[in-house]
Amino acid sequence: MKAPLLTLNDGNLRPAVGIGTYQIRGGEGLSQLQAAIADGYRLIDSSTNYDNEGIVGKAIRRSGIPRSEFYITSKLPGKYHGYDDALTSIQESLARMGLDYFDAFLIHWPLPKRGKYVEAWQALV
Repeated sequence: MKAPLLTLNDGNLRPAVGIGTYQIRGGEGLSQLQAAIADGYRLIDSSTNYDNEGIVGKAIRRSGIPRSEFYITSKLPGKYHGYDDALTSIQESLARMGLDYFDAFLIHWPLPKRGKYVEAWQALV
């Protein structure tokens, strides 16, 4: 199965269908991700909060498929909404996954009471 691609406003492409990784952990989770990749999934959504960025990266590397063929997202936890904290969190997530870049890095939840999501957004752009 190859998911159709969507053209984003900036001209980049992303798969229309992906796999979320919430509660995917350990050896069984790795096997599930490897099966999904073998079935054609190329958009993989993870998060620091899911505590599985390492196995997501491992599944990508073990697939033998070039990184450029994937669309990988992860998310910024609420406790890292300050500007510098957001930049650090991105680098830590990349290190856990063993990747050089994310295709999208999202604010997991804006936490409006703290009011730092604007700083987080500024760090992401």
